[in-house]
Amino acid sequence: MISLREQLQQNLDSWAVLGHDSLLEGFVLEAANVERSGASRGSNLGDSFREPKMCFYNAGRTVLLSAASPGSSSIDYCEGFAWRDSVGFPVHHAWLWDRGNDELIDTTFTDPEECSYLGIAFSTSELSHEVVAAGVWGLLDTGMGINADMICRRFPETKAAKMMRARGMA
Repeated sequence: MISLREQLQQNLDSWAVLGHDSLLEGFVLEAANVERSGASRGSNLGDSFREPKMCFYNAGRTVLLSAASPGSSSIDYCEGFAWRDSVGFPVHHAWLWDRGNDELIDTTFTDPEECSYLGIAFSTSELSHEVVAAGVWGLLDTGMGINADMICRRFPETKAAKMMRARGMA
């Protein structure tokens, strides 16, 4: 079976044949600091933000609300790609990483134990700053395209950031 990392690389290579850069996939492949197969539903976080197709909101809101709770300082917001065999392709997704327990928590998917995850962890302060700055829950893609300003500011040495600056995207 092919890994999520391999699937993203295949997507990147396929787009390159057509003369297009897949900046988001390329950026996540280069900058990812969280990679795991399987996650939990995080039942200790409650079920109040488990809206289908609202992963950025679900994960972001959960992190920000849990920040006020004792012992929650080890929970980070993660954004990148998730892959489920039942879907057949990687999807842009958000989840949580409990660093203290080394546990991935998916606040959206109903079958996170069957998923693979590859992404970037953001601290609560980074999440809060970026959500206010962009006015949306997704950090890597604002819904209007890749968030070149944030990527170039926070990850300036990545290949994706250099390409974006060269194209005048940030």
